[in-house]
Amino acid sequence: MATFARSGRVLLGLFALLALVGCTAVAVSAPAPAAPLPPPRATPSPAPVDLRIALTEPFGGNFAVWVADSAGLFRQNHLVVTLERQPESAALRALVAGELDVVVGAGGPVLSAALDGADLRFVAGLLNQYPYRFVVPTDVEGAADLRGARIGIGRGGSVSEAATRLALRQLDLDVGNVSLIQIGSTTERLAALENGAIRGAALGPPDVLSLDPQAFYPLLDLSSSGVEAPVNQAIVAARLAREEPGAVERLVRSLMEATAVARRDPVLTKRVLAEQLGDADPAALDESYELFVQKLAPRAPFPATLRDTLREMIEANPRAAALDPAVLADRSFVQQLVDSGLLAQLYGDEPPAAARR
Repeated sequence: MATFARSGRVLLGLFALLALVGCTAVAVSAPAPAAPLPPPRATPSPAPVDLRIALTEPFGGNFAVWVADSAGLFRQNHLVVTLERQPESAALRALVAGELDVVVGAGGPVLSAALDGADLRFVAGLLNQYPYRFVVPTDVEGAADLRGARIGIGRGGSVSEAATRLALRQLDLDVGNVSLIQIGSTTERLAALENGAIRGAALGPPDVLSLDPQAFYPLLDLSSSGVEAPVNQAIVAARLAREEPGAVERLVRSLMEATAVARRDPVLTKRVLAEQLGDADPAALDESYELFVQKLAPRAPFPATLRDTLREMIEANPRAAALDPAVLADRSFVQQLVDSGLLAQLYGDEPPAAARR
C-alpha cells in the first residue's frame, strides 16, 4: 500500500510537471506583437524647371498665360517662368537657338520657320479660331461695294492677313478684286480706317470698340465662322518635347488650369487683362472676356490641325507639301491630361464633346 501511495504521488508530481512545461511552451511559442509599419514615404515633388516664354502679340488670346502667371499656377506646377514680349521673327530665332523655351504666337510664321529647317512643335492651341470682325464704313452695304477698295492688313503672313483673306472668300471676293495694303499695327489700321485711307480691316476687341458705331460696323463676324486656324499656339523646340516632356506637360497643365480659373473668376481675369492690355474701359474688358475666355478658349487646348493653313501655304510655296501636320502638331500632351481626368477635376461632369470644344 505504501509503495502504491508513493507511486501515486510520483505520478501526480509528473503530471503537474508536464502541465507546467506545456504552459511554458505555449507561453514561449506565442508570437510577439507586430512592430508598427513605417509611415508611407511621400512622393517627392519634381524639381522646379526654368521656362523662358515669349509672347509675340499683346492681345486677349494670351489670357491663359497671364492668368497662370498671376494666379501662381506655373509655380504650383513646379515651373519657374520668365515672361517677355518679343517680335515674332526674333522670338522664333531665339527658340531655334535655345535662347527661349516657349513661344506663344501665330502658327503661320512657325510653319515658315519649319520649312526652313527649324524643328518645332505645336503643343497647345490657346486660340484656334479667328477673334476678328471684318469692319467697314456704314456706306458699304455689301461685298459689291468693296470691289477695287483698299483693305488694311498687318505684315505679310500675319494672322490679320489670313483672317482678311478668309473674310474676302466668305464674301465671294477674290484677292484680285481688292488691294491689300500692309499698314502695320492695329492702332495704325484703326487710324487708316477712320481717315478713309482704307475701306475695311479685320479687327478684334478691345480695339474695335474704339470705332464710332455710327460710322463703322462689322460686315462679317469671323469669330462665329467656326473655321479652325492656328491663331495663338504654344510652340516649343522638338528637343524640349523629347528631352523634358515632364516640363512641357506641366506647362500645358498650367494653361488648362488657368482657363478654368478664368472662366470661374471674371473679376480676376478682367483685372489681368486690364494690366496686360493697358485698357481699363469696362465695356472693352467685358467684350474681351466674353470673346476670348467664354466663347473661343478651348477647355482641352489641342493644337490646331494645320491642314487648312498648310493648304494655303502650299499654293504659294509647293515646298510646304513636305511638312507633316501630324508631326508638327503634337497632341500627346493635351491628350495625356484629358485621359488623366484633369477636365473632370476642373469642370466637373460634362459631355466629352463640350470638354473638347
